[in-house]
Amino acid sequence: MASFFGLFQVLCLSDASCETVVISQSTFWLPSLTINHFCYCLTYLGLNTISTMSDQQAFEELRDFFENRPVCRQAADSLRSSVEIGIVINDSLNCTFFKSGENPRFEVREAKRPDVVFYMKPEAIKSLIENKSDDIGEIGIIVAKNYLAGSIHIRVKGSMIGLLTNGYLGVIKSGGMSFAKFLASHGVTGLGKIKDVIQSLRK
Repeated sequence: MASFFGLFQVLCLSDASCETVVISQSTFWLPSLTINHFCYCLTYLGLNTISTMSDQQAFEELRDFFENRPVCRQAADSLRSSVEIGIVINDSLNCTFFKSGENPRFEVREAKRPDVVFYMKPEAIKSLIENKSDDIGEIGIIVAKNYLAGSIHIRVKGSMIGLLTNGYLGVIKSGGMSFAKFLASHGVTGLGKIKDVIQSLRK
């Protein structure tokens, strides 16, 4: 059955009242089917691999991304050597991104006194590792889009002074015009607006 359904292109479109499932040329309305149920069915049929990513697999993919991609090294250059950023995979696996000398590192452990913690779902991890760009702005936009979609949650724990002096603004600046335009399109313009966003992320 899995191989049979694998021949079809499956597309799921959702709204507040129902789900539309399009299989080949036929459309079926399934009011009681939720996104979670549908994704579970895709997983059972072998058509969805995102939700089956284990915490260990996600960690290994992210470690390769953070430690070996030039864009991550470039972003880390702006951060102070004492900075550790918390990253929580699937709300269960605590990891930390930090610098060891000039090299970015990613380890399974809780970050020490992090200014910020990112909680990442499998779909956010997948979107990061599959993007081959070495442009900080493009990577920043991917992170921001995942945040807006709810697949990344960000919690600010550090002080405003720490956030302004530990190199995070340098990372944002490294994103260039593309990232600046994206932020501006969502109302984030200037340092004052950035401070407002930081305050909202403390909740």
